Amino acid sequence: NTGPAQVGQLGSRLTSDFTALGETVNKAFRLEAATRVTGFDLMIGEQCQEALRASGCPVAALSPCQVTLKGYDSEVGAFGLGALDLPAIVQRPWRHTIVTA
Repeated sequence: NTGPAQVGQLGSRLTSDFTALGETVNKAFRLEAATRVTGFDLMIGEQCQEALRASGCPVAALSPCQVTLKGYDSEVGAFGLGALDLPAIVQRPWRHTIVTA
């Protein structure tokens, strides 16, 4: 998923973890869980698909769908991909965009 998140060290000096928190992270977790229901091996949110498309990544292999995510009131738009279709996206040379905040 793509969006803002709180990222940093949480905990005490003895037990700390580097973690990410926020709605973006929660939705990413829910999208991953939705793969068990949809049959896709990979699912991404609409904002992630848009960022990939804008950077020149070939996104034609991504299948649009609507999914019901736990904790959400209505279906959300997402894109799914099977593992066999993954090379169509990751093995092609496409320009990378670096975003800084």
